[in-house]
Amino acid sequence: MRNKLLLVLFLSSVSLLFSVVAVNENQYIVKAGDTFFVQFPAIDTVTVQVPVLVTGKIMIPLFNITEEIAGLTAAEAKTKLAEKLSEGRKNPPEFVFELAYLSPFSYHLSGAVNMPGEFESEYPLSLYQALMLGKGRVSSASSKITVINGKRKNVYDINKYLLEGDLTQNPVVNSGDVIVVDYAKEVVQVFVNNDTVSVARNFETEPGDKVKNIIAKLSYKGFKLDFNKIIVEHDGVQFKAEEETEVFPEDKIYLSTLDSYVYVIGEVKTPGRIPYKAGKNAQYYVDNAEGYIMESKEFKLYLIRDGKKKKYSGQTLYPGETILVEDDFWAFTSHILKPVGMLASIISTAILVYKNI
Repeated sequence: MRNKLLLVLFLSSVSLLFSVVAVNENQYIVKAGDTFFVQFPAIDTVTVQVPVLVTGKIMIPLFNITEEIAGLTAAEAKTKLAEKLSEGRKNPPEFVFELAYLSPFSYHLSGAVNMPGEFESEYPLSLYQALMLGKGRVSSASSKITVINGKRKNVYDINKYLLEGDLTQNPVVNSGDVIVVDYAKEVVQVFVNNDTVSVARNFETEPGDKVKNIIAKLSYKGFKLDFNKIIVEHDGVQFKAEEETEVFPEDKIYLSTLDSYVYVIGEVKTPGRIPYKAGKNAQYYVDNAEGYIMESKEFKLYLIRDGKKKKYSGQTLYPGETILVEDDFWAFTSHILKPVGMLASIISTAILVYKNI
């Protein structure tokens, strides 16, 4: 009894105040190197620092306890310790068992992320934080993320966390986790217009998705949400759409905060931008640029798409594209030389007739 009292006094004299690491006890898996503080309020508020040894065990000499807890969740470890303390005791001591120090841990990112590889952290991380340390998901990534650790394999939907605030889909990352971001199987391509059109990214789509669901996914990418013009292209046909319009894999969605335009440059009377109208051909936009600079000349039409110049031959036009009108030199030369040739023929015929008279 005297020795036990001395031990209690000794532990009390060296006890420290430990800060608590905030983790989800039901998700965090204990590993070697972690440190817990164990407090027994009934015994002169004894507080001891208990490290998890390389063997995965903790030792509490005061109660002659040695238990393996590595690989258990923090909640499971606490339950196991409570069961051990209650063995052979009518009145088991009350205690506090909290994580005081998290040893550095590593995890692996793979799949559809911008920077796959192995990462290390000294602080607790959520799944979303771990993804962001890998520069986030690529544009063709799925929201489905698989986390593997030994025999544990769980699938989470990160969009349910981002869009709905479902915390169960943003778990704590544990040491040795392999995080695999799947690639989306079915996507829609989204364009956002801000005077000119730029590709925003591909977004995963699911059966029954509507335009509003895709707009919601844009929200956490920093895009403006109050789009006042929506055009959907389905099977090559464009039409005005509403937020309730259903979308399908391979659809293209054009979202505008301003009117969309097609640009006309080159040999036209009024080069500039013409409001986009789905289904109209290049001549429509040339006419709206007040036509060719000289009606008597002939011109070639080119389409500038994705930075490349191609001869226009009836292709479907999209917002933000440019029509280039160039002088067709050879057609113009032919146009001029044709009457000249006819005149020369008439003159030569007249000369021959004159000589024969």
